[in-house]
Order: sequence, then C-alpha cells, then structure tokens
Amino acid sequence: MTEFVTTATWRAKPGEEEAFATAWAEFTVWASGWPGARTLRLGRDTADPSRFVSFGLWADADSAHAWKSSPEFAPRMALVQAHVDAFHPGELDLVAGATDGAADVEEAAPA
Repeated sequence: MTEFVTTATWRAKPGEEEAFATAWAEFTVWASGWPGARTLRLGRDTADPSRFVSFGLWADADSAHAWKSSPEFAPRMALVQAHVDAFHPGELDLVAGATDGAADVEEAAPA
C-alpha cells in the first residue's frame, strides 16, 4: 500500500459552516484533478456542527507535496480558510486498511 493521506481539522466561523463546506468542495474539485489525487472527503462532527475533518488519499507523498507547492494552492486555500477560525493540517503514511472484507496491511515506515 503506497497511499498517502492529507488530513485537517477545521473550525468554521460562527454562521459560516455552509459557506466553508461550499468553499472546501470548490477547492477539492480543483484538487481532485491534480496528478496522484484520489479520494477527497469532508466530514462534519455530529456533536459540534462547526467542527469539520477532511482527508485526502493520494497516490504518494510526492504527488501531495507537488500539489501543495503549486502556485495555485495558496490562493485557493485562502478562499477556504476565510471561513474558519482554526485549521490544523496533517499528513499520514497509510499503513493499514481494509476494502471489501480484505485487509491491506503494510509495515509502518521507520520515522
């Protein structure tokens, strides 16, 4: 398994939850066309409707890093972040998973 995961937690500004979700969706339409992009998703916390969690599956870390370093990334991301009070990004190496009842397991890479 070589997938790489980008993730973030977001806190929408009061009253801007829907505007944030719309901006994020527009951002990911662009992002999903980037080479190496796979699935991009946004979830909303059922107990705290201003808290969102996003994740993106990428073919590999190089693809995600190329996307993040592209000239279009910062201005497009700024349109999303205009609707949030807090943003905490992260990156994960995917080390285990399951699809359709079958496990996908990979040894964790050394830190």
